[in-house]
Amino acid sequence: MRARAPGKLVVTGAYVVLDGADALVLAVDRYAEADARVRDPSPSREVRAAFGDRPAPRVDVRAFYTEGRKLGLGSSAAQLVAALGAEAVAKGPLDDEARREILVAATAAHQAAQGGGSGIDVAASVYGGALSFNVGRAPQQLPLHPFPFSVFFSGQSARTSDFLARVRAFRGRDAAGYARHASLITAASEQVLADFAAAKNLVPAVRAYGRALAAFGQGADIPIVPEAFATLSRAADAEDGAFVVAGAGGGDVGIFYGTPSAAFGQEAARLGFSPLNIGPAKAGVELVES
Repeated sequence: MRARAPGKLVVTGAYVVLDGADALVLAVDRYAEADARVRDPSPSREVRAAFGDRPAPRVDVRAFYTEGRKLGLGSSAAQLVAALGAEAVAKGPLDDEARREILVAATAAHQAAQGGGSGIDVAASVYGGALSFNVGRAPQQLPLHPFPFSVFFSGQSARTSDFLARVRAFRGRDAAGYARHASLITAASEQVLADFAAAKNLVPAVRAYGRALAAFGQGADIPIVPEAFATLSRAADAEDGAFVVAGAGGGDVGIFYGTPSAAFGQEAARLGFSPLNIGPAKAGVELVES
């Protein structure tokens, strides 16, 4: 049996999702593919945490890398969900109950291996499409309205765990400042979610979210929005678009909302960014071969 699971783009809710805020995540068509016929002699930490002493299937995650660099599209979660999916399809169909079981097992294993996390990337890999995610309830599927977006890789991979540690330190030394910035991110994230659900133009709300995230980084003294991303954000504003870091920021990928001009593409290339051929993944973990 072979199963595949998509990657993700966290559109809004970075950091504050851990405090119980709603976040928007989009599954994308970069896939981890697990082959239950071939055992992996050295599975990832996340897969080993889920499987324990059981043999784990080999998982191909090459789609999540370019020239040896990780793109930041949720490879560890997709790899884990694909492995559990390959095991599950041998027992029966991937119905709602099977997906819930995969979600619970994968979230627990991912958190155990990484020392925490919200589970938002796991949810995207399990269910696909667009999700409203909250740590306090089951993920809610949203209508996947067509909307123009493009993804650019910065050429630099980021370590979310490092940023999370620094955010915790910020909260510890300045609880009031943290709360002030977090409330702005939360409000902007909620507006993006509302506009997405209503199939409205996302650009104004996404711009507000990007500004809130940048201010949060400045308050915490963390380069959540590196200067190259800020430069492209200003370029996008000038052509009625929006460009915002995906997820926790610091590198990896940015999302252009709208249709970027040739001039924007040239500026992105000058700054070391490259466009990625990425679109939404309507389905979550699924059987690809029996």
